Amino acid sequence: MVKRNFFILYIFLFLSIGLYSQFYFAYTYNNYIHLQERLIIATVISILSGILYGGITNYIFKKLIAKNNYYEEFQRRFIFAHLPLIGLNIYPLEFILKSDLFNIYFLAVVVFFTILAFYFYFLLPLFKFLHPELLEGYKNIPFIFYWPFLFIIILTLYFYLWHYGVAYIYLDMQNFDRGVVRGPMILLLLYYIGFSIALVVAFYFFQGVKGRYKRFCFYIAISICAIFSIFARSIDFGTFLYSGAHVDHVIWSHFWNKENLMFFTTPSGIAGIVVIIAFILLVVYMSKRAKRFREFLEKVKPVEKDFAYVRRLAWAVNLSIVVFVYLMYFILFYMMESPFAKKYDAAIYLKIPEVHVLTSLYDYLMPEEDENGLKLSEEIKEKCRKSGIVLESVSTEYPLLKRSIYVSDKKQSDVPKLPEGTNIVIIFAESFSKYFTTQEMHGIQGLTPNLDDFKKHSLTFENMYNIIAPTITGIIATMSGFPYYVEKYNITQNNKLTNLKFSFLSEILKKHGYHCAHIQGSTSDFASAETIFKNHGFDEFLSLENPEMRAMAKDPILKWGLRDRDLFRYVVKKFTDKSFKEPFLVTISTIDLHPPYHLSEADKKFSDPIFDCVYSTDQAFGIFWDYFKNSPYYDNTILLFIADHAMVMNPKYFKLRGESFNRARQDTITCILYLPGVKKFHGKKTYVHATNLDIAPTFCDILRINDYNSFMGLSVFSQRPFYPYVPGEIMLDGIFRAEASQKREISFSDEEHRQFYNYIKNLALKNRVFPKNKLKQ
Repeated sequence: MVKRNFFILYIFLFLSIGLYSQFYFAYTYNNYIHLQERLIIATVISILSGILYGGITNYIFKKLIAKNNYYEEFQRRFIFAHLPLIGLNIYPLEFILKSDLFNIYFLAVVVFFTILAFYFYFLLPLFKFLHPELLEGYKNIPFIFYWPFLFIIILTLYFYLWHYGVAYIYLDMQNFDRGVVRGPMILLLLYYIGFSIALVVAFYFFQGVKGRYKRFCFYIAISICAIFSIFARSIDFGTFLYSGAHVDHVIWSHFWNKENLMFFTTPSGIAGIVVIIAFILLVVYMSKRAKRFREFLEKVKPVEKDFAYVRRLAWAVNLSIVVFVYLMYFILFYMMESPFAKKYDAAIYLKIPEVHVLTSLYDYLMPEEDENGLKLSEEIKEKCRKSGIVLESVSTEYPLLKRSIYVSDKKQSDVPKLPEGTNIVIIFAESFSKYFTTQEMHGIQGLTPNLDDFKKHSLTFENMYNIIAPTITGIIATMSGFPYYVEKYNITQNNKLTNLKFSFLSEILKKHGYHCAHIQGSTSDFASAETIFKNHGFDEFLSLENPEMRAMAKDPILKWGLRDRDLFRYVVKKFTDKSFKEPFLVTISTIDLHPPYHLSEADKKFSDPIFDCVYSTDQAFGIFWDYFKNSPYYDNTILLFIADHAMVMNPKYFKLRGESFNRARQDTITCILYLPGVKKFHGKKTYVHATNLDIAPTFCDILRINDYNSFMGLSVFSQRPFYPYVPGEIMLDGIFRAEASQKREISFSDEEHRQFYNYIKNLALKNRVFPKNKLKQ
C-alpha cells in the first residue's frame, strides 16, 4: 500500500513538471497550435517517467542498501523531498498575472527549494537516522560525499555541451528556433550520462587497485583518450563554426599547413588553449578526489557495518540524484519542443566527434578505390557528348584529352578576338559569391563601389557558377578546366595533388611566349600552392616569404597572410616597375574574405563582419583598378576578376542568404571580364549559364589559341550557348539542374550522376587527366 502511494506521488510530481513545460512553451512562445495534443502527449510521457523514476530509485536503494528499521522512513523522506516541485502547478497563474519576472525566475525558485528540501529533509536526516557516527566531527555532510555526482555532471557537460554548441550554430544558420534542439538530444544525453558514470566508477575502482603499474597504465590510457577527445572536439567545433560542416577530407588536406598552426598564436587560439588547460586541470583535480572520497568512506565506516555498506549508500544517493536531474531535464526540455514543429536534420549535430574525426582521417589517408570507377556506359558517354564533354577522342588512357578547345563545328559568330600576345591578369577573389556584387540581393548601398565601376568597363557574367571548393581546387578548376574532387592522399599510392598533371592555361600560353607569375599574400606552402603552380608552367611565385612584399605591409599581418590592400599596393609596384616580361599571365589571390573575418576596428563599417571584409577587398581592388585604367596596360591587357570559389558551407553566409538558400558547393560567383579595345562588351551582361571550368577555354578562344587540352569546359563565347547543360550539373554535387535550361533535352539519373562523379575522381586518383609530355600540337 505504501509502495503504491509512493508511485502515485511520483506520477503526480512528474505530471506537474510535464504540464508546466507545455504551459511555459505556450505562454513564452505564444504558440497554442496543437496545444490539446501536446498536453495529452505530455501527460502520457509524465506518467511513464514517474513510474520509471520510482522503479529505478526503488531498485537502486533496494539493491544497494539492505532493509532495516528505518527503511520506510527513508523512502518517505526521499519522496517528500521532491514535493516543492508541486509548486509548478501554480504556473498557469502566469496567464492571468502576465508578469515576465514571474515567468523568468519561477522554475529557478522551485528547483532551489527542491534542492534545499532534498538536503535538509532527506540527506542530513538520513545520515543521522541510520548512522549518526557518520556526521561525528562534521556540522554538515562533507562536500566530498557528492564527488561521484559532481564528477559525473562535469564529464557529462563536457561531452554534451559540444553538441549543444554545434546545434545552435546549425539551427541559427538554418533560421530555426533554437528551442527545438533539446528533444533529439535527450537520448544522446542519456548515453553520455552512462558513459560518464562508467568513467567515474573506473576512476574510483583504480584508486583501490593495488600496484602502481596498473594505476599508471590506467592513467596513461585515460590521458591519451582525453587528449584525443579534446583535439577532436576542438578541431571539429572550429570547423563547424567557420564552415557549417564537420571535419572531412577537405579539412585534413589543409590541416597540415603552418597557417593553421599559427591560429594558436591568435587571441582566439590562446583563449581556447587556456580553456582547455583549465578543463584538464579540473578533470585532474576531480580524478584525484576519487582517493579522497574513498578515504572519507573508510573513515566514517559505521560500527557493525562493513566498508561495502557505506560505499553502496554513497553511490545509491549520488546515482539517484543523477537520475532525478536527467528526468527533470527530459520532462522540461524535451516536451518544450512541439512534436508538430518544423523538422530538420538532427544528425548534423548528433555525431560523436571523436568517432567522426577518426573515421574522416582514415578516409583521407586511405580512400576507397572503385575498381569500376574508370568505366562508363556508352549511354553516359553519349549524354556527356551532348553536354559538351567529349571522351576518348584521342586516347583511352587519358579520356579527356582532345586536340582542340572546340568539341564541334557549331560556334557563335559574335566572339571577341584579341591578338595573340595580349597580356592577361586574373584576380582570384576569396569566396566572392555573386551575392556580394549584386545590390538587388544584399540591399546595401556602397558595398563594392570599385567593382561597380569596373563593371562599367567590362562584361559581367550573371550565371557563372562555382564548380568546386576550397581555394586551391577552385583555382585548378579555373586554370585547367578540371574539377579535382579527390583531396585525399592514399598513403599506399603516389597520388598527392602536387604529383598530378592538369592542362593548365599557363602551360598553353607559355608555349606562345608568355611569362607566367602568381602573387598571393599567404605563404607559399599554403595548400602546396607553389609546387602546383611551378609544376604547371609558372615562372614566378611571389608570396609572403618575399621580403619586398612583407615590406609593403602597413597593416598587421593576419592569420592567413597579408591584407588585400597591402597585397595590391605590392602588385601596383610590380606593374609600375615593369617587373613582368610581356606578354604575361599574372594571377593574384586575395584573402580578406577568408574566415574568421578579423579586421581592425577602423575597418568595421557594416552590420556584419562579412560585409566589412567584402568592402575591404573591394577597396583593395580599387587601388589596382585606379592604377590599371590610367596605365598603358588598359589598352593591351585582359583583366578578369573572378571568385576562387563561392562562399561555401558558411553558417554566417547562409543566414544572410535566408532560409531558402541551401547550396553546398555550388553557387553563382562574381565573374567580371575586361577586354581591351572591345567596347561593345563594356558595361554589358551575359546570361549564359557557365562554370569556372569554362574560363581557360574562353581565354584560348579569345586569343585564337587552339591546342591539346583536357578542358571539361567550353568557351563561353563560342560554344557554351549550344551546351546549356553545364558540366557541374552532371556531377553528383550539381544542384542547380533546373536553372541551366528550361527546356531539358538531356536527363541524367541519380545513378548516372554518381557514376560520372566517380569517373572524374578516379581519373585524378590514377593521374590520367593529362599526359606530362603532351604539350605540342
